[in-house]
Amino acid sequence: MKISRTLTFCAAAMLLLVGSAGAASTAFLMLDADANGTLSIDELAKIDKLIEDVDTDKDGTFSADEIQTVIDQTKAADSPCTKTIARLEKAKAAVVPADEGEAKIRKVLQFLDNEQRSGNLNVPVEDAQLLRIMVEAIAPKRVIEIGMSNGYSGIWMCAGLRQCNGTLTTHEIDEGRAKLARENFKNADVADRITIVMGDAHETVTRLKGPVDLVFIDADKARQLDYLHKMLPLVRKGGIILTHNATTGGSVKEYIEACKTNPQLDTCLVHMDFRGMIISIKK
Repeated sequence: MKISRTLTFCAAAMLLLVGSAGAASTAFLMLDADANGTLSIDELAKIDKLIEDVDTDKDGTFSADEIQTVIDQTKAADSPCTKTIARLEKAKAAVVPADEGEAKIRKVLQFLDNEQRSGNLNVPVEDAQLLRIMVEAIAPKRVIEIGMSNGYSGIWMCAGLRQCNGTLTTHEIDEGRAKLARENFKNADVADRITIVMGDAHETVTRLKGPVDLVFIDADKARQLDYLHKMLPLVRKGGIILTHNATTGGSVKEYIEACKTNPQLDTCLVHMDFRGMIISIKK
């Protein structure tokens, strides 16, 4: 048992170092338990088990703590592999610390994609990624969202807002969806940078004061122009207005025309193969 344990952890150690000089051949030697120069099916089968033993949080990567566990086990073996221990210490020092906040956000977003898409009118993943990219590109201090739903797009934007310490004020009329959003914001650990405003956004946005860096409109498609007229004066020069669903209905065509003909705005359409996004920058 002790010999097997030594082989197991030395092999795991080598697998962590694939790509460094001699690592692959050393891993081969550690897995070749019967020292016959070949790897049998049984010996190859150990590889998955070795990775599973090391990757204890099952996130597909090896953290510094996980590598330290291998180091400790290797040192405790009857015949510790001193060269392996030295290489592991070097590998541990090179590990970039995990962004726990990002990991938590990704976990919640994956849950929402799997469990809460039905009935919540969430933007497609591709559009959500664009939202985050736009947020990170302009580093806004203040973002306004009209149409919070269960918080999906808000969480995506907060992933970007973490980088610039910005805040999100999001408007919603449906209490049922707002209840889901509050829980999702809490689970994603972004609730502290979000203000939720309940009620008819056509009225509640009139209470806002500028300047605003970025606006995301994703509500009441038939009356989007009203949101545009009320928010545009609050948006700073160089600020962005993003409007979702650029491919649905006559009212959206009217909105697009209003954006393209407004001398204060430069406008383009993107992601038209999905639901479409209207991007306008205030000149």
